[in-house]
Amino acid sequence: MSTTIGQKICDLRKKENLSQQKFADLIGTTKAMVYRWESKGASPSADSLEKIMNHPRFSKYAAWLMGIDRQTQESPPPHYLTEKFDKLPRTKQRELLDYMDFLLAQQEKGKT
Repeated sequence: MSTTIGQKICDLRKKENLSQQKFADLIGTTKAMVYRWESKGASPSADSLEKIMNHPRFSKYAAWLMGIDRQTQESPPPHYLTEKFDKLPRTKQRELLDYMDFLLAQQEKGKT
């Protein structure tokens, strides 16, 4: 059984010794939303994920949250990504594509 993003957020929050309220405050959301991610199986929006992964305190967890094994430094095979992407509803696919565009823009800024 794979770990959900909500379970990973819960683990991250506990590793950082934060209450749901303090974590919510740091990323600009509500305690109720964090609870839904952790306990009710709700998925954070692309915007919320972006805030978590770009927060200085949590950025070290970005690859882990996305399910990338940093030890091997290998990207998932393309079919893995497309299979996952195809399972998402269209609105979530758009959010993911927008987030990828954001990451690429950030990467380009770093190169200049």
